[in-house]
Amino acid sequence: MIDEVRKGCRIDGSWTTQGYTNIVMALNEAGLSGLKKNNVKNRQKSLKDRWREIHDLFGGLSGTMAKPSAAKWRFNPIRHYDLMEELWSNDRATGSRVRTARDINSPPDMTNFSVNLGENNMNYIPEQPNFEEADDYVPRSPAPQFQSSETPSDTPSNTSSMPSAGSAGTFASRGSKRKGPTMDGIDEQFAMLNTNLQQCVSSMKDGNENASQLVNIARAQATTAQDIAAEIRRRNDLYAEHVHHHRRHASDQYSESDICAMLVELNIQDEQLMDQCYEFLCDHPGRVKQLFGIYFSTRRQMVVFEKNFHARAVLPPKMMHTPFFAGPGFEFQNLLNWQGLQPFLGINLPYYEDLVRVFYTNAKITPVGHLAIEICGKMIHIKEIDWMTIAHLQYDSLRLTPGMIPEELNFDRALALSSMIREDVEGENLKNVGSLKMNDRLLHYTWVHILCPRGSNYAQLLNGDIFMLWLIKNNVRINWPHYIMQHIIKCRDNKMPLPYANLITRILQVYGFDLSNEQAIMLGWNHYFGKKSMTKLNIFQVNDLWQLGRPHHAHEEDDEEDELPAQDVEGGQPKEANPTQRELLTQILFGIQNMNTRIDRVDQRMDRIEDTLSDIRRHQGY
Repeated sequence: MIDEVRKGCRIDGSWTTQGYTNIVMALNEAGLSGLKKNNVKNRQKSLKDRWREIHDLFGGLSGTMAKPSAAKWRFNPIRHYDLMEELWSNDRATGSRVRTARDINSPPDMTNFSVNLGENNMNYIPEQPNFEEADDYVPRSPAPQFQSSETPSDTPSNTSSMPSAGSAGTFASRGSKRKGPTMDGIDEQFAMLNTNLQQCVSSMKDGNENASQLVNIARAQATTAQDIAAEIRRRNDLYAEHVHHHRRHASDQYSESDICAMLVELNIQDEQLMDQCYEFLCDHPGRVKQLFGIYFSTRRQMVVFEKNFHARAVLPPKMMHTPFFAGPGFEFQNLLNWQGLQPFLGINLPYYEDLVRVFYTNAKITPVGHLAIEICGKMIHIKEIDWMTIAHLQYDSLRLTPGMIPEELNFDRALALSSMIREDVEGENLKNVGSLKMNDRLLHYTWVHILCPRGSNYAQLLNGDIFMLWLIKNNVRINWPHYIMQHIIKCRDNKMPLPYANLITRILQVYGFDLSNEQAIMLGWNHYFGKKSMTKLNIFQVNDLWQLGRPHHAHEEDDEEDELPAQDVEGGQPKEANPTQRELLTQILFGIQNMNTRIDRVDQRMDRIEDTLSDIRRHQGY
């Protein structure tokens, strides 16, 4: 503490924050770990109380040891009394002669020290003493002296004496000591009052700013409420339109007069274009069904579809070209075949994005574990045994939920990962598939693109990926229909891209849906997992063997187009509509929708501008 006082870390009897910090650090470095600022404060208070007791006790030495409170100090030494006197003596004295530790250690005042170079002498001009302040000087208490019991009672130290003039001066000085703290307290109170007033003014300014923000928020909420009301009106109109057209849904028969009435409602101005649309719809009844909204049977389904699935992305499906991987070096395919996944991995079907979105809109899992879907007013219940018919998958073995790792399997991530990584990258921080062995990387590609498709982070090694690869490599049979259903529900509820598009096509075929009039997307080379995928995975063929990494002596091979596998479409591939007519109808529908949307937005903006102008006029007093 003395060191910090001499450094100036104790000002007007109060420690600075830096002073406390330095004391705590010094104590911790001395081996007293765990001490904090409050411990230092408590210890200082205890020492100061002890010093104050001694200081007041020995302030006058006459008859000191006869006092009962001095008995305990006859044989107990007073440790570090001089240091405590230096540290706290100023707290007990007042007047012009008071000196703090900072004053003691500061250099002397040299303003009255003059040097006469002409006479080669130095004169010290002392300051004139102020005799009026002499009475305020309180001499420092002398060091404690103790009277031994062997000292004769008639010694001068034991004789009582009358108070002298100096004692009277001491009494007067004690009376004047109370004036300093009182004035200091008043100054502190005024300073505190000034601070509180400043805080009050600042709080009033903050209140004004908060009030302005609340007004802006209220205006924004009012605008949002108007937008919500407009959206509700638009959806009600949409629902009324669907109900109007859904009345004919039972027979699915629409006459030419119905088609004409629908086109009139679309308000197509160009008569030639309207005639073309009319002829196109009469020749393609499937398009008429789509326009009349026959996919849904309830208002809730239409609202859910428009809100959550109308613009949801559909993941382009992948299928494995199993004949290519039948060659030597591809052991991962044997693991997949042991799981019974070969028919599922090879589903070679086109997909229908609108039907995929409708499928996810109405998909749910029943309490007994069946996958239930309603499409075009027809209910589908996929039971356990139906998965064999759909994709030759058995509904048995280990049931897993995406993202969950059962504790009873004793899965060790580090041990499982060490069996998959290459030897040249062992010991590194592995976060992507670039460090995997060739067959493990091919197995991971199959997992993230076909078995459990996701929309991004294909090259990232997730804990769930490592766990599932570990199960497959250890021939742990998995209940794949259960896992696929859980993944479908997960993607549906978490606004993820929609997977299993070709599997959904297979389900619709099995349950007798007519897809001949739907707009199909045929599978191309980018949908196949085969020879052309090897280059993306950094796998190359050298001397008729496939290996990971391009050798230095390898040359670019001719990128020849292999024969595209024929797609398995019952009843032949879907017939595509006349591109010109289809484009015309699509442009008409989307153009009208976009125009109505833009008109609504313009109206809303004009309303907001008018409201803002009204507020401005009202504030200006017009």
